[in-house]
Amino acid sequence: MIKFFSFITRKVFFLYIVIFFIAYRFLDYQSVFEISRLKTLNRLVPPSFSGLVQYSQGTEQLKKEDLESYLYYFNKVIEYVPYESDLADAYGMLGFCYYAKGEPHKAIDFYKKAIGLNPHFFWFHYNLGLIYYKQGRYKEAMDSLDHAISSNPGVIVEVLKTSRIYRQVMELSKYSTQNMDIGLKTVYRNAYLLLITMHDARKDYPKMFDYAGVAIEVKLDDDGLFYFYQGLAAYRLKSYNNAIFALQESLRRNQNNADTFYYFGLSLDAVGKKDYAQAFLKQAEVRRRVTQGYSFDPQKVNLKIF
Repeated sequence: MIKFFSFITRKVFFLYIVIFFIAYRFLDYQSVFEISRLKTLNRLVPPSFSGLVQYSQGTEQLKKEDLESYLYYFNKVIEYVPYESDLADAYGMLGFCYYAKGEPHKAIDFYKKAIGLNPHFFWFHYNLGLIYYKQGRYKEAMDSLDHAISSNPGVIVEVLKTSRIYRQVMELSKYSTQNMDIGLKTVYRNAYLLLITMHDARKDYPKMFDYAGVAIEVKLDDDGLFYFYQGLAAYRLKSYNNAIFALQESLRRNQNNADTFYYFGLSLDAVGKKDYAQAFLKQAEVRRRVTQGYSFDPQKVNLKIF
């Protein structure tokens, strides 16, 4: 009996050795295979991403040959790289590139794939929301932009600095990360403005009022525009005292917008301050002749990679 158990033990021990050896060889093969694929991918990296970054910033047109090289490379990243974070970033880059190519349906598909892997990244939701907006799909645009503005700007910067894909694009385009904070403030501001104008068009003035208030709270209102929209929403809700407060705050920051004077005058008139109201309504007429006022044009807001 003792000999039998000794025989079995030796057999089991030998079997474990064989399994370990096979597993080791398999894992070693997998490691070598992955390294080989990454080396192949490195050879496919475009010499520069300057064209992509400059197009994203609106300073240059994107050359067709450059666009095709970016599409080829990021498709290869998806084929060769096993890491989910890299895949999400590559899907996002493909979404941007396909939109630049004039294929928004493909761009939407890739942004959805990117969001499936990384649902908390601002740029995927923001760019998807812009595509929907430009297609007139406003409900979907609002949903995407809502997700975008819920993202923490500080986290976004850290993700961009640690992402292999984004870091590669920034390094090969000599993009300075010093501009990143300013750029993020601009796109967050645009996201809020798009949401406000869409709710304005739907006559959903309570939400228009609330979004303007949040934008003010997070310090996006450098020029009084969000106070103006908050005042406009309050006026349309017949909440005239709130309208007077918000429009007065807007005037403190910017006295060039004729509409601010106009709705401030109407709000004063609504609460019985007719003499003051007439003075501001006259100022509105004067400013309409000499100033352009606020110039936010939703159609001029474009997709960006960062």
